Amino acid sequence: MNYPYQAAFAANYLADWGKHVHSCVMEWANRPYLCEASVARHFRRRHEEIEFLAKVGNVAKTTFKDSTWKGFVDVPLSQEAKDQYAAWDIADSDVWDGLATYGERGYKFSLVWSKNNSTWISTYTGQEGTGANEGWAVTARARHPYDAARVLLFKVSVLLPDKWKDFKADAADDIA
Repeated sequence: MNYPYQAAFAANYLADWGKHVHSCVMEWANRPYLCEASVARHFRRRHEEIEFLAKVGNVAKTTFKDSTWKGFVDVPLSQEAKDQYAAWDIADSDVWDGLATYGERGYKFSLVWSKNNSTWISTYTGQEGTGANEGWAVTARARHPYDAARVLLFKVSVLLPDKWKDFKADAADDIA
């Protein structure tokens, strides 16, 4: 195998990964099951390319396994959080790249279509090796797959503390 060529190819693929995922999501948003499959395939391929680069660079591989399920952390969006989200300056491919950084730290990402209520659900679940968040999951829902992914990133990177279970919703969020 021509490692320098393959490594350059992998690095180029990773550099444009978020842009490519975003264009695929926008293209397939109206075909839910194709969109789900496309996003899952892209996250899996990203992981494979990172593993390849680590192997070529002689970097130790970090292995994450499913951990014991503990439950969901409920993160409702108060009006203040919704306003903050609306003003949040991150968009398009940066959302996907931001989500991928959590995957590199051992969080399992999924994006699925819920036919029952016609919404997209994005989820991060802490796998074994993610510390205090092992076994905990956070979800976000939206009518468009990109929006569900962006809300999830907002929740985990802006609203939630390092230990997700320590999150306390405002009393005003009792009805969501």
